[in-house]
Amino acid sequence: MFGKKKNDKFDVVTETLSRAMVVTETTGWKRTAEVVVGGLVALGFYESKDSPQLDKLVAIGSQGQTVVDCLSGQITYRNRERDGYDPETLSAWDLSGGTNELVRMSGIDGGGLKPYTKDGWSVEALPVAWPIYYYILQHPGSSIFTDHTLGREPKFDLLDADYKQMAWGFSNSGNSLLLSSSSDIIIWTRTAPL
Repeated sequence: MFGKKKNDKFDVVTETLSRAMVVTETTGWKRTAEVVVGGLVALGFYESKDSPQLDKLVAIGSQGQTVVDCLSGQITYRNRERDGYDPETLSAWDLSGGTNELVRMSGIDGGGLKPYTKDGWSVEALPVAWPIYYYILQHPGSSIFTDHTLGREPKFDLLDADYKQMAWGFSNSGNSLLLSSSSDIIIWTRTAPL
């Protein structure tokens, strides 16, 4: 009565993920950079006022604020004295002057980044081998949960398999994606921006 069901959907997902290999490049996306920010507290994206397709990442850590150009993976600004972060509103000012608007943040105080893009890409964190989470990038129109029941192979890429990340998700433009632990930030960008 309470035994395991044969061909349980969750078992199929777990088996599919266990066969997957972590990738650094996939259809339309590439791993751009890995940035280390000590004592990471919060992260958020904004689009550069000089070029709307160029995403910037604001990272708040124990030693101030860091701004990263997502396309190049280069740190473009660092302020070790101030961070510009307000944990009550989950927002920060970009102290480098790259935008005049508050940046919505995600991190240890809450919040969340976009889990999908306008053209159908999605990112999910699946704890199928807890405490390890599988972070997958799902292609437009595909779902690791329903594709098997429809008789087709799901289209996804395994971005990482690790302990729970602090934040993961897409930029507002959908051109950048990040996975972040308490100190490491992995940035992915599109090979052809929207």
